Amino acid sequence: MEQLNCILGIKADKTLTGWFCNQAGYIDSILECYNISKCNPITTPLATLANNLNEVNSTPH
Repeated sequence: MEQLNCILGIKADKTLTGWFCNQAGYIDSILECYNISKCNPITTPLATLANNLNEVNSTPH
């Protein structure tokens, strides 16, 4: 019997520390469908905000 590795667009991989799930294949198919797979990615303010919050939370008070 084969192991399950993808369901509902979510790929699941068993690692030594647990499970790793991602939707990269599903996202790629959506980008292909709308002919935007060759677009250039950019960063978002949310990523910067998350990094700043991690720095603030790791600073001793």
